[in-house]
Amino acid sequence: MTVGVAVAAVVWYRGELAGNPSQSNAAVHGGAATDRYAEATVPPARATSATPSLPPTISFDLHPIGRLDPTEVSATRSIGAPEVVSLPSPFDRSLRLSGGAAGICVAALAPRDGPSSIAFDLLLSGASDSGRVDVGLAATDTAPASGLAIELVLLDLTPDVWYQLTATSDGSTSTLTVALRGGASVLEAELAADGTDLPGSRNETCLRASLADADASVLVDNLRVDR
Repeated sequence: MTVGVAVAAVVWYRGELAGNPSQSNAAVHGGAATDRYAEATVPPARATSATPSLPPTISFDLHPIGRLDPTEVSATRSIGAPEVVSLPSPFDRSLRLSGGAAGICVAALAPRDGPSSIAFDLLLSGASDSGRVDVGLAATDTAPASGLAIELVLLDLTPDVWYQLTATSDGSTSTLTVALRGGASVLEAELAADGTDLPGSRNETCLRASLADADASVLVDNLRVDR
């Protein structure tokens, strides 16, 4: 009999809570009836700022050794006969540009305001630095496509040392920054834009090496286009 009364009391109490939570809450805690559920507030959403995504970096580590297949590295096309080589190691491969003219073109990002730029790691293989690297930067909404000529002899690069080159153009001014890969900047200079030599387009940016010495080559890696 006592057990039955206890069960009935529990059922009644829960029914009161479900039917009138304010009154039941007051009955339990004393004082005026207050709706604790209405008083609960949801904290305002925390303001977040969108972080712009970095442009993708093209590396050649997973590309088979040999002639470049543009589709393997998300490039739009190749110039001449660039080839992927196992340098500096079979697990850290790079793109060799040699001969009269060899290069690679990659798709530019969606059109936007501001300058366009290309960054890449470069190593001069061989003692000769006669020749140049041409860059064709894609157009932006505020800057036309431009072709930039980088004379290797003027850079005074040490052979077989990796550098990082960054070329930027806003349509009126073009600059080149040269730094040791992972190290300090060693050169910063203005470049003359030449729209008739390897001009870029709104859809792609190109990099091409033209070397006078048949035995010379440049290695390129970690290619990044920002526009």
